Amino acid sequence: MKKTHVAALILAALVAIGPADAASSGSPAADILGMRLGMTSAEITTALNASGLRFQVREIRSTLRELPGAAFLGSIHAMRNGGDVRSDEIRVDFPPPPHEPRAVLITRLVQYPVDSGPLTREVAAAMESKYGSNRLIDDRYANAASLRLAWIDTPAGTRILDKSSKCPKGHWSPRSNEGHAFFNHTQFVEGCGLTIIANFRGGDPGTPRAPMVSGFWTTIVDYAVLQQQIRQTRTYVEQQIQGGAKARGTPQL
Repeated sequence: MKKTHVAALILAALVAIGPADAASSGSPAADILGMRLGMTSAEITTALNASGLRFQVREIRSTLRELPGAAFLGSIHAMRNGGDVRSDEIRVDFPPPPHEPRAVLITRLVQYPVDSGPLTREVAAAMESKYGSNRLIDDRYANAASLRLAWIDTPAGTRILDKSSKCPKGHWSPRSNEGHAFFNHTQFVEGCGLTIIANFRGGDPGTPRAPMVSGFWTTIVDYAVLQQQIRQTRTYVEQQIQGGAKARGTPQL
């Protein structure tokens, strides 16, 4: 009964916002617990509170290395423990100047106590209901608890279904001190846009009859937008450095 209740809770959380239209590739409505790319910090916090999952939320300030005085909201970190999960951790990254502080990456890691997670295939089905059935799937572990799903669009909004695509398919760390989207030395691949990744891990692949999730990551990021913003920030930093040098004038000669 307890396991059934846990599964119901997580499936309800996944689909609470409603299923996505499978034909609407690149939809900005793609979300994790109601959090969407482009949201302000206040909107992100509101979505977290609306989930009813009682996260402890904190804002993390950051600075640009070259402009130590230009502090900005680097990320929002949310964490909860106990109840239906062992841990549930979320990080939402925001861009540095000159950009508005709107979410550029949302990532979540849910982990369960031993033998207390929902069924892998049920969670995967709920995600397909939410994000659409047109997705890439890593089916090397088709009969086990390990699984990876990917919804990847081009910048124009065309869904990528070619398994040989070089677009990133890995999850991002939700840790508050690891790998901010702007400073993680991302290797960008041209032609990759809005991307949703779901990675599952589970129990013993040798007992696939009822594989349960022991943990899963979900990440939403638009790589085309992120790449453009990083370029703009680099230009901004260079302009600020050059402007500061010009303002200092020349020494007495």
